[in-house]
Amino acid sequence: MMKGLLTVMLLVLVIREALTSIPCHVSYHKDGAHVDCRNRSLTRVPNNLPGNTSYLDLSFNNITTLNNYSFNGLANVEKLLLESSGIRVLEVNSFKGLSSLMELSLSYNNLPPSAYPIGVFRRLLKLTRLKLQDDLRTTEVISFPDKALADLVNLKELWLASPPEPVFGPGFAKLRHLECLYFNTRACQLTTLRNGTFQSFKDTPLRKLYITGCLLTTLEAGTFENLPHLRVLYIKKARSIGLKPALRSLYGLVGKTMSLITFSAVGLGMGENSMSKLKNNETLVLTKGMMTYLNQICVEKIDLSQNRIVMVEADALDLCDTCSLKKCLKYLDASGNMIVGELSVAGKLLFFGELEVMDVSYPAVSYHGAQRRKLLSAHAHAPTDLKAKPSLMILLPPSIRSLNVSGTYLYGRLSAHFSSMHIISHNPNFTELVAEDSDILEGIRLYGAATLKSLDLSGADLRYIPSDMFHSLLNLEVLKLKDTKLDLTRSDYQTLFEPLTQLTYLDLSGNMKPYINENIFTNLSSVTHLRLSNNGLTDIPSSVKCLTRLQHLDLSDNLISQFQPSTRQSLDDIQQLSPRLRVSLRGNTLACGCNSVAFIEWLMMTDVVFDDVQMYRCIDEAGTLGPLMLDWTHLQHPLA
Repeated sequence: MMKGLLTVMLLVLVIREALTSIPCHVSYHKDGAHVDCRNRSLTRVPNNLPGNTSYLDLSFNNITTLNNYSFNGLANVEKLLLESSGIRVLEVNSFKGLSSLMELSLSYNNLPPSAYPIGVFRRLLKLTRLKLQDDLRTTEVISFPDKALADLVNLKELWLASPPEPVFGPGFAKLRHLECLYFNTRACQLTTLRNGTFQSFKDTPLRKLYITGCLLTTLEAGTFENLPHLRVLYIKKARSIGLKPALRSLYGLVGKTMSLITFSAVGLGMGENSMSKLKNNETLVLTKGMMTYLNQICVEKIDLSQNRIVMVEADALDLCDTCSLKKCLKYLDASGNMIVGELSVAGKLLFFGELEVMDVSYPAVSYHGAQRRKLLSAHAHAPTDLKAKPSLMILLPPSIRSLNVSGTYLYGRLSAHFSSMHIISHNPNFTELVAEDSDILEGIRLYGAATLKSLDLSGADLRYIPSDMFHSLLNLEVLKLKDTKLDLTRSDYQTLFEPLTQLTYLDLSGNMKPYINENIFTNLSSVTHLRLSNNGLTDIPSSVKCLTRLQHLDLSDNLISQFQPSTRQSLDDIQQLSPRLRVSLRGNTLACGCNSVAFIEWLMMTDVVFDDVQMYRCIDEAGTLGPLMLDWTHLQHPLA
């Protein structure tokens, strides 16, 4: 008995000594040990790692040569990272023993193709993900180590370095399970893709191709013709290519069914050929000719964002009866393009029967957006003689669910020609309309779209909207009217939100009105979140007491020094009905003198929760500004 106990104790001591000598951090999980050996100045793989290691990271070391049998005894490792480890030599049996390995990264070791001996990956039969990204010089011509890669018969995802003009040898044809190919290194030098570039992938099941941040200048028309199973084509931040050549490269995909086509930020960059490309209309204007091949592809989602498109020709969306695009497209992202145009172009979208989501927004935070908004505001005017003007009917695609037109504007203001806009949608699932910083709804009435649940008009000029603006939006749950110049003091606005009995979120911040119509919230008992920040308020309207479900009240960045007794009572009453009530007063300079003792006492005693109360500032009767102290030590006349 004693002998057995001594044996166990000795074994424990041996194991403890072995673990303490490992120059790495070891943590234990359900799938085994996770060993982190990053930045340990290692020159070889430690030989005393736990046998149940499932995750091993040896990145950022100095392992110049990965010797044969370096991973003996590590048959349970499933993920191995050797990134930026200074590796220059791979011996043929480097990875022998890693029979469970599913993911391997050798990225950023500057390993040339000749450094991969044939057979180096032969025993990695379970490997499905391989990363061979590198920092390449633009003068390098790379023929990938296809003979070594050919042994990876179960590989599904492959990340590769991106030389200027890649050459894929016949070994890639043996990757019979390859589904995803990525070119997105941190220094992508890829410039040219030709008709025969992907010839070796013709018989592979490659479904997804990702190219990000590369220097593409040449993209031939038949580039993707040798990828018969391609379903996702993703090219982003390749600004030197131009939108016209990018769309022309879809020739080889005509008649195919695709899940996603992304040509984002491929418009003109600052390259030496920018002016010639501009003269040849390789961006800026989306023409019918540019859409020729795309119209003949059955694709579910298209992303043409950030391409500097400023205009869409009226006939660019004229589709033939047999065109696949109009029958398949469900999601269109053309955001970040500063598109201007006429309503006739938007009318062509009616023929896209499956379109569910469309985003043509332009970010207002950009330089151009800020300038444009300033210009539009300068020309704002009150509508006159509305009865003499017709109503504009907007018929939306039959399947539309979400529409984002933020930052867009039309030729001429709609209010100059129409008294109101009637949005007509036959889809009961049309629930979201976003029109931030847009002139589309400025100065006119909005009707229809009774199914809308979320409406965002933030940044638009709503100084002159009629009091019945929202009276047809009975299902609205979220309404954002931030920075709209909305005059909340108008007497006829006391019924502005009256029909919105389903509303739960209301944002009226940034409208810079020192007070709000007292009855404006009377019928909004469903509201749980109310934002009134940055309005110059000194108190809140009495009708806040009607918000019996209120959970968050944002009063930050106003001019509130203290709450009046009626306001304090209203908030206490709401808290009794809605125990989760939180209020934010951050950015207000509160009063903490003798005249505000009752307010300070209430802050201490109320069950209402105040967000970031430790950040509140207050000013005393002597004019001294300091942090709000919720105690009585700094008051001259404490309460009895």
